[in-house]
Amino acid sequence: MLFGAAIVLPLLLAALLPMIQISAPTLGLAPVALLLVIAFPFVTLLGACQILDRNFLRARVDARDNRTSALAALAPPAAGGAVLLASAFGALPSPIGLPVTMAVCVSAAAALSGLLLYRRVRRGEGGAAALEAELPDLLHAVGSKMSAGRSAEYALLDAVEGSGQSPLKQRLRRILFDVVVGRRSLDQAVAREAEGLSSSRLFPALRLLASAAGRDANHAGRVVLHLSEFERLRADAAASMRSKVRAVAETIRTTVVVFAPLILGITAGMYGLLGRIGTGLTGSASSAASSSDPGLFAAVVALYLAVEVLLAGWFAARLVSQRPTTDFAIGLARDVPIALGLFVGSLVGSGALF
Repeated sequence: MLFGAAIVLPLLLAALLPMIQISAPTLGLAPVALLLVIAFPFVTLLGACQILDRNFLRARVDARDNRTSALAALAPPAAGGAVLLASAFGALPSPIGLPVTMAVCVSAAAALSGLLLYRRVRRGEGGAAALEAELPDLLHAVGSKMSAGRSAEYALLDAVEGSGQSPLKQRLRRILFDVVVGRRSLDQAVAREAEGLSSSRLFPALRLLASAAGRDANHAGRVVLHLSEFERLRADAAASMRSKVRAVAETIRTTVVVFAPLILGITAGMYGLLGRIGTGLTGSASSAASSSDPGLFAAVVALYLAVEVLLAGWFAARLVSQRPTTDFAIGLARDVPIALGLFVGSLVGSGALF
């Protein structure tokens, strides 16, 4: 409903704009551009943030990844704004037309920024997901050994040395090395790894393990076993709910990436026809309806579409993905060029028909 309204309202505005310009000749494209490119996306972003704030399934995202993804998301709108400014000052020789130039520049910026973001975050998020996947089994193994009388440090050492290499065991080896060689307590060694573990559930689990072992060694094993069962149930419930919500995310993506570009392209093509009809009705070639460039309007709509595709991809990735920044980067490099390609195709087709 959120992204449906974000598409339907601009459609109504685009369809009614030439007729509004007939009754209000002083109305140009500037207020409409502000509504499409700034107001509507801002309202969509606010609504998406409110929904995500109530979503307990969302994966934790590192603050640096948040900043990097925000910079990557700003690249396509910045490229579109540069095209509009160059066109406004007459510094854009465009033999292929302003809308096509807008689509090419924004698509190139989206593909480049998406690929750079993907290279930046894929290893970090993949490692965090691997850590959380191994956590329940590790806690169960450690809790069983602690219940049998082993200390927390030796139970962790047995669990780490019991199988092959993995991201979780490599991280635990660093903590145990700090305990043995650095002669620190387990709680202190875990605290020293807080920055590297802050984006996963491993850090609070290890803090609870160390705290329980330090307070009551006899009951610490049962605490860790209960924590292991809780993490397993949480992971199963999250996977089940993500599978149900994933259909909503796919519907949003299909609407914004496939259907919206086709409808907006036809609407932008009809804008020129309605403008010509308005010129014929008023009989004045200097009216706002005739002076508003259909190519400029189509370029503004293309920029609006790119922003909405960005927001939809970000919302869907944060809603269901365990690697939200990585999936957002993939969608950024893939969905924006697809959507703008469909938009240009429908625009050219509707222009030939009308």
